[in-house]
Amino acid sequence: MIPEKLQAARLRAIISHPYFRTAIRAMRPVEQPGLGTFAVDALWRLYYDSAQVEQWSVEEIEGVLLHELGHLLQHHSERTQRHCHTDEELTRFVNPKEAEINDDLAGMKLPGDPVFPSKLGWPDGLLAEEYDELQQTQEEQKQKSGGSPTSQPPPGQPQSNNQAQAQDQDGNGNETPFREPACGSGSDGQPRPYDRAADDPDVSGIKKQEQDWIERAVARQIREHIQARGTVPGGWTRWADQKLQSQIDWRQQLARHVRQSVAYTSGAVDYSYRKPSRRAGAFPHIIMPSLHRPVPSVAVLIDTSGSMSDAMVGQGLAEIDGVLKAMGQQGVTVFSCDTQVHAAKKVFQAREVIPLGGGGTDMRVGIEAAEKLRPRPQLLIICTDAETPWPEQAPRNMSVIVALVGHGTSPAWAKTIKIEGA
Repeated sequence: MIPEKLQAARLRAIISHPYFRTAIRAMRPVEQPGLGTFAVDALWRLYYDSAQVEQWSVEEIEGVLLHELGHLLQHHSERTQRHCHTDEELTRFVNPKEAEINDDLAGMKLPGDPVFPSKLGWPDGLLAEEYDELQQTQEEQKQKSGGSPTSQPPPGQPQSNNQAQAQDQDGNGNETPFREPACGSGSDGQPRPYDRAADDPDVSGIKKQEQDWIERAVARQIREHIQARGTVPGGWTRWADQKLQSQIDWRQQLARHVRQSVAYTSGAVDYSYRKPSRRAGAFPHIIMPSLHRPVPSVAVLIDTSGSMSDAMVGQGLAEIDGVLKAMGQQGVTVFSCDTQVHAAKKVFQAREVIPLGGGGTDMRVGIEAAEKLRPRPQLLIICTDAETPWPEQAPRNMSVIVALVGHGTSPAWAKTIKIEGA
């Protein structure tokens, strides 16, 4: 039976954060005596220690519930596995994840000494990966100034729900090399001894497809809450915008590029002289072609000028997810641009995009940067309010789609699609 205080905390969290109601109700409570805290796994099971529930107040339990939910909605398990490859990196990445979540929990009561960006000298509103870069810069500067690097996470680590109070053990009672805070495998992807099996008949987990449905429901609830003049932390507003269904019918534009390589991608049944055949040695006097398998190249340009609101930028990030799915998760190059290109990187998920900028607008700079890419993109998608100067002529050998999220004017040489509601 779920403890009364935990039930009260869940109700309190739903009242204080109504846009999280579907996600809070979806978490499956599992009693885990001796855990000393709360934790989650990747299947949305919430592990709790009844003894600790009695020690914390309802307000503190509410804060911890929202904190653990943050790990799930922000996909920290998957992001940690992509970002970290050693035990040292896993340990170092703890505080950045905590800061990303707790930044949007300002005003909530959390037990212990929780991590907030301000405590570590970091700005608000960044992603965990950005905080990690700042943390590494701080450590490098400390070493250069004569300070000794620390093997422990920076000060400010929570002392209750987020601190590595106890050492995890494997099934044989041996200590595991990595010591992560007790937020569980749902925060870092590292299995815990207490994790229930995926097919546990007593407490079944939530499968990936259902998780995606829950996340989309939460995104809609956040948007509805905002439209009803409710307040939502900026980080969750942008998260919700990323979850919106892509509205651009860019598939028609991409289709003609895909058709050119359909034969290749289904088995490389056409030939090209751009790469010599491996059988060329058998015919020294004949140039033999080889089978070729080209993949259409796509780039996305996000307008991050001051005239672009968070909702507009979020819509642009939503379009990136649509492109990535169509590309079979092969990744696309994404630019952040106002009057200059601030970021240009290949990403595999929209959440990896770091939208930098905030100044004036000049999409000519971004288009020029796209033209210099090698291989050159066959399709460029530009998400902008179009309040910018444009090149007089279209870029050569590159189709351009303008996802118009404002009231500006796009060039005649581009395919323009008006995004309603952005």
